[in-house]
Amino acid sequence: MQEEIEPSPHELPLPATVAKAIYDRACALGATAASAADNLSLLRALLAVAICFMTMSRPISILLLSTTDLTADPESASHCVTVTRQHVKTDHGIDRNQPGRFPLSFPRRFAGLATALRNFTAARAAAYPAATHFFELPGERFTEKTNFGDALGRMLGKALTTVSLQPPAGRVYTARSLRSGGASAAEMVPLPRSKIEFLGGWAVDSKRLSQHYISRATPPTFAGRFFFDWLILPLADNMALDFPS
Repeated sequence: MQEEIEPSPHELPLPATVAKAIYDRACALGATAASAADNLSLLRALLAVAICFMTMSRPISILLLSTTDLTADPESASHCVTVTRQHVKTDHGIDRNQPGRFPLSFPRRFAGLATALRNFTAARAAAYPAATHFFELPGERFTEKTNFGDALGRMLGKALTTVSLQPPAGRVYTARSLRSGGASAAEMVPLPRSKIEFLGGWAVDSKRLSQHYISRATPPTFAGRFFFDWLILPLADNMALDFPS
């Protein structure tokens, strides 16, 4: 009969519709070099959140991307954005001495994101030429001792405030909500479970994925299709997706 007096808020997967609002804001803010330079910190937050959702990544996998691990070419049809993550996770971070690097390439559907990433890269390089990680800003230094969940959680909070979207009362979005939100949205496309396991770095037939990350309460949405159906549609079809305003 016991009850918590102050229960912790229940963590929810980030809905694809919220992720799409953040994605759109990142594309708008990074559309020009001047805007990217003037809004460097906010643009960093928006981009990190969008990339984490789209790749279903752990926070450490995104924030430890080197400056050469994330490349963007808005004019390319087949490699508009390429994210090369470290696949091998240890108790202390990503093991860069073990095999496990693999690139994820995104088509020109994501050209707006590619433009924002390119302009962010130029602005960050000008402001902080000594950066070793893609999402580092002046005065920062990511190491394997960094609390990556907290760092990405703060970026997510900034992104949510910018798009004026928050979780329902008594619920919370955390850095893990990006990983679970991406997996849940992809499941409802539906994307084959094997592709979800590969994208997010889960083991084959992962019980943890099905029990702790994929929410059956997630509805299918146009936003979920935007992010993930290009992985199963023929190329000509996935280039022509109309997203309703």
